[in-house]
Formats: sequence, C-alpha cells, structure tokens
Amino acid sequence: MRERYIHRQRWIGALTSNAASSSVVWAMNDPIANLEMGRELHALLKDSPYTELDGAGHFLIIEDPDRVSDGVERRGG
Repeated sequence: MRERYIHRQRWIGALTSNAASSSVVWAMNDPIANLEMGRELHALLKDSPYTELDGAGHFLIIEDPDRVSDGVERRGG
C-alpha cells in the first residue's frame, strides 16, 4: 500500500499519457485493489472503457479470463 502512495503520480502519469489505448477492467470484490480505487482511476481516464466484474477478486485474470478479455477488447482493437 505504501508504494501506491509513493509512486501514485508516476502510475497516473503513465496511464493518462496512454489513455487512448487503455481499457480498465476492475474486480468488484478485490480486497486489495478495492472498488473505490477502480472508480477513481476511471474518473481520471474518462475516455477509456471501464468494466467492473462482479464476483471477481484480486486474481480476476485467473478467476474469470473470458470476462476480462471481453472488457479489454471493448477498446475496439
């Protein structure tokens, strides 16, 4: 958690500079990267598609790879 705060501007800067090619897929039940974090990121990346996956936790790529893939592909190629 500490590193999230220390390096926040670095991460946000990288994401906002590439927002046109980004899609955000966030797990609604992630106890580590909680839903509020995903929604805050979405507010910063308004032009990027944002998908919340109900029933997925911290390892959403393993838990539900098909829905993650669908969310990422919303960018349209």
